[in-house]
Amino acid sequence: MEMMGNGLQQQKGLNPEQLKYKGPIHCARTIVREEGILGLWAGAAPTVMRNGTNQAAMFTAKNAFDAILWKKHEGDGKVLQPWQSMISGFLAGACGPICTGPFDVVKTRLMAQSRSGGEVKYKGMFHAIRLIASEEGVLALWKGLLPRLMRIPPGQAIVWAVADQGAKYIIEWTARVHVFSSKGASIVRSATAAINPRHAITGHRNCR
Repeated sequence: MEMMGNGLQQQKGLNPEQLKYKGPIHCARTIVREEGILGLWAGAAPTVMRNGTNQAAMFTAKNAFDAILWKKHEGDGKVLQPWQSMISGFLAGACGPICTGPFDVVKTRLMAQSRSGGEVKYKGMFHAIRLIASEEGVLALWKGLLPRLMRIPPGQAIVWAVADQGAKYIIEWTARVHVFSSKGASIVRSATAAINPRHAITGHRNCR
């Protein structure tokens, strides 16, 4: 799906008669016919590295910013205000694209290069990183960083505000359920003891 989406996006703005891919299904069939079934997984390695690094960086940064800015630590029970969660989430969301920039650039290059001629410029993830750095400079590995920083951090600010408040309500609801369950169990035990024949006999004997 990532490969097909990349192929369809690259031809955006072309006239209909210039389009190589007519749609997702046609795109997949064309890639398989020209490049083989493995062509659908071109750029899989940098995609996995990008997503894994992004999640690791973002969650680690979120906990770090919570501790630095708001003195909140994992498991302490403190609940942040929505605006606090948004600030931490925004900053954490910015760390992901910065850490994963090279993987994102390499992923796009590997997916974009044509394999129909047999010879490709980039042989793999590490070869692409070395070649881009040597031909265009190290900073070229972070091309497109600004648009990603304009898109991802605001979204993460909203996500973390909702997630933190949702966790707060879930914890409160769980505590209420636990209290109600304890009270209910106590009532059941009392009622059971009251109607237990052994208790009735004992009470009758005591009356004598």
